[in-house]
Amino acid sequence: MSLLSGLRALLIRRLRARSVLSLVRMACWAALLGLAFLCVSILNPRPLSVIFAMGLGHVIGGFALLCYLLAIALDSVRGGADPTRPGKGNDDAAEPPRAASS
Repeated sequence: MSLLSGLRALLIRRLRARSVLSLVRMACWAALLGLAFLCVSILNPRPLSVIFAMGLGHVIGGFALLCYLLAIALDSVRGGADPTRPGKGNDDAAEPPRAASS
């Protein structure tokens, strides 16, 4: 087994162990952190702080976007009805449509 295939197997195993909810939470916190860095450039508009804030803010924001897209991909691959999630697997509780009375 090569190093690349071992790393790939490890990454897939760790991604399967992660829940979609934890990935979405990580994406939200990373997005808030990225926005905080971007706000530094507004509060302290010196050239060096603007360059630092824009660079680091965009990197963290890109990481947040990747986490969110990965959560969407994992959720769509896993599929299945989960009764604890709203909108999924709750078809039994809905009443059937009634016929119109004349």
